[in-house]
Amino acid sequence: MQTYNFTLTARFEGSASSSNTTVGLTAVGSELVAMVTGPSGDVPQSKGKVTFKAGSSYDPDDVLNVMAPLGYAWSCQVSADNVSIGM
Repeated sequence: MQTYNFTLTARFEGSASSSNTTVGLTAVGSELVAMVTGPSGDVPQSKGKVTFKAGSSYDPDDVLNVMAPLGYAWSCQVSADNVSIGM
């Protein structure tokens, strides 16, 4: 979040008398949009390799991805054995 303060000063030309007012605005960023592509459902173990891609994820406030590249963290949970594997 970033806060910006704007001040308006009103006065008659040639007069030292003036009046000020200030308004504060807070810029709030949007939530990131995580998108993943890859297989879903049952995948045969014999394939040995499963590939997921997250390159379509984006920041709605930076659609061209010029402010900062997105980073990714993956995790996997094997639900049959209740084992969590961090990657």
